[in-house]
Amino acid sequence: MTMQRARSAATATFPDRTIRSVEDLNRGRGVFSEVYRVEFEPSAGGGPVSIAVKLGVEGPNGDAARRSGAYDREALAYRQLLPHLDVHAPTCHAVIDDPLGPALVLEDLSAHRIVDQLDGLSPDDAVARIAAALGRLHRSSRPTVATDDKSATNDGATVSGVRSNTVAGLDPGALRLGLATLADRWSDTVSPGELAAFTRLVDAQDAVAARFADAGPSVLCHGDPRADNLVFRPDDGQPVFFDWQQIAQQPGVGDLAWMLATSLEPATRRTVEHDALATYGAAAGIEIDHDSLRAGFALPALAVLFLAQRQAVDARTTAFIATSLRRIAQAVLDLDLVGLIDC
Repeated sequence: MTMQRARSAATATFPDRTIRSVEDLNRGRGVFSEVYRVEFEPSAGGGPVSIAVKLGVEGPNGDAARRSGAYDREALAYRQLLPHLDVHAPTCHAVIDDPLGPALVLEDLSAHRIVDQLDGLSPDDAVARIAAALGRLHRSSRPTVATDDKSATNDGATVSGVRSNTVAGLDPGALRLGLATLADRWSDTVSPGELAAFTRLVDAQDAVAARFADAGPSVLCHGDPRADNLVFRPDDGQPVFFDWQQIAQQPGVGDLAWMLATSLEPATRRTVEHDALATYGAAAGIEIDHDSLRAGFALPALAVLFLAQRQAVDARTTAFIATSLRRIAQAVLDLDLVGLIDC
């Protein structure tokens, strides 16, 4: 059924092309969406040889994405925001209405260099490429994008659907459920000391959100810039970011902390943290101290409690959740986020 939806989206976008094959690209990486590569027969009229079709999913994970507005936010990003920003993203051929959420017909990025998030990023990828690219993205959005909880302004147009301060908007009841899930389902991954730190951050959510809001100028953030949501261009090695479902207007260190916390092994993160912050600040055109970066880590520290509740549909997804929990929990202790908030 889902593969047929991918075919239908491809045909609606390129009605004169003949489909040669449809390939499932998910491989356990997608929680909220499924992605298919559609290859066309050669055409004298030109056009892409292949495309990617991204679709919403059924079940609890898809229901959560629809309730949170994730699918609509990504459609908003491709339709109105990304063309105005200094960032590499897939070309969007079409956004198509679909009962499970907007279907996206995108540039096929399968020829780009991929890094598996479970393996972790290299220092060069994290610092020289991704931290710098995030800085450029945020610098380009700061003069032109401003938002509250209901609207964003970009290039003179008002756009609904962009959140601000994601930390403040996290549902306290869901955070409590995440703590219970850690204790029940992930006790072999998260230590009692780490669980206690997560609990303290949830107890102090208002203070955590206030500290996060003061961590830097408000910019348009990708919201989920981890290794599985980007690839590297084959010609110049620059990152191409996709999966724009979690866009938000908030301090840019949230994006930087998210990448460092989710996509680097703790030992590597400790080594590159300061260099990544310096590279990011230079590209973003701001001076930012390490305590502000520490405050940025509050975002992955709380948001991972939602990931802990996701239903793992295969072994790869289970490993992804466990790896994310382990890396983020270690960052919470390494950076003494509880001490930062208490201060």
